[in-house]
Amino acid sequence: MKNFLLKLLNGALGQGEYEELDPENVHWPDGGIVRAPQLLDMPSPSSKDYHCGPECHFLVKVGDLVKAGQAVAQFDSPTIGYELVAPCNAFVAEFLVDQGQPVDPDQAILRLEKI
Repeated sequence: MKNFLLKLLNGALGQGEYEELDPENVHWPDGGIVRAPQLLDMPSPSSKDYHCGPECHFLVKVGDLVKAGQAVAQFDSPTIGYELVAPCNAFVAEFLVDQGQPVDPDQAILRLEKI
């Protein structure tokens, strides 16, 4: 019962559960820059099916301490939904795109700072 209540409270406070990354999969990104995943490929602007890339919604705030494996951003579009996780334990130093801004594959979205 205690675990259930803690999970419920964490969800209500926006502190959802996450699986911490295996130490072998933890890495410091180049320059602390976290990028949008490559799987966000969209049709080219010359295609009649072209539309803006998925919108980036941050799940953390600047100054937050994030743990490896914690979701830091969510990408939403009519065709895809994806959560991006922190690659390592760090502080969120700054956002490099605006909340809700459409992003391209491999676009820099936030910068981390070492603990």
